[in-house]
Amino acid sequence: MVSIVCYGLLAYFIARECKTRAEKLIIEWSFITFILLIGVSRFFINVHYLTDILTGFFVGYTFLVILVYIFEKIEKRRGRGERLRLKTE
Repeated sequence: MVSIVCYGLLAYFIARECKTRAEKLIIEWSFITFILLIGVSRFFINVHYLTDILTGFFVGYTFLVILVYIFEKIEKRRGRGERLRLKTE
């Protein structure tokens, strides 16, 4: 669950900054593969049952969608053209 939320958010924010669609697809599929490999490895080293992993993916994905929705809603409220960025002075 934690891997899908953390790496999913990381992929979302990196993909937002990409210029081309090809870059976005490479980033997204790389992180999806990485997240799935984490889940599969947890099953093969007998840390979790398969049902635990599938439930974690479902709950994590749901939480990820909620976080992205909240972020976009806040960003929309601040103004469409303005992005949340760190201020460097």
